[in-house]
Amino acid sequence: MAGAKVNVYGLGETLKELYYLDRTLYNSIRKGIKAPADELVRRARVQFPSKPPIGYWHTTPERRGASRFPYWDGSKVRSRVTSVFGGRANRMTGQVPILRLRQKDAGGVILDIAGARKANLPIVKSFTTAGFEPKASRIMWKTVNDNFAQVLGAITTSLASTEKMVSAKLAGGTISQRQLQSDRASAQIRRSSGQFGSERETES
Repeated sequence: MAGAKVNVYGLGETLKELYYLDRTLYNSIRKGIKAPADELVRRARVQFPSKPPIGYWHTTPERRGASRFPYWDGSKVRSRVTSVFGGRANRMTGQVPILRLRQKDAGGVILDIAGARKANLPIVKSFTTAGFEPKASRIMWKTVNDNFAQVLGAITTSLASTEKMVSAKLAGGTISQRQLQSDRASAQIRRSSGQFGSERETES
């Protein structure tokens, strides 16, 4: 079961440039984003129930039936909600995510996105009866949407705190624009050839 994933876009291009300009500053911003990211993860985790969301969901550690339906372990489901800094550009829009919120537990993924376009499925009806709205993402997307302004504000503040340092380094010549272009070109070659590996992720 692939993990459910929600991307938070904004400032991604700026961060990508900073990655090549100064890795130390880039890492500093990553640390600044950690606090709002951790809070986003915490808010998403508590939305997943500790007990099975529907009565017939088994809790013994095994998969059942022809569909290999996963068991429900509330603590495991919650712990598998994580955040990831950065990511690949969206193929359709070209936007680069600054933060990704993911649910990687099979049971958690089912609760979050199962039957998004098939409201008549018995399990979807059960989720709706249990109070989980019949949306494309019942928990993950709602968490991001409800807290987007707060998270983006914290990230913007972190980015602004390093802006003067970046400008000073450019003005002082400690960052070479020629080296920047060379690094970007080199990285692009590595990504195109795939020789250095790449992260692969499938959305559910």
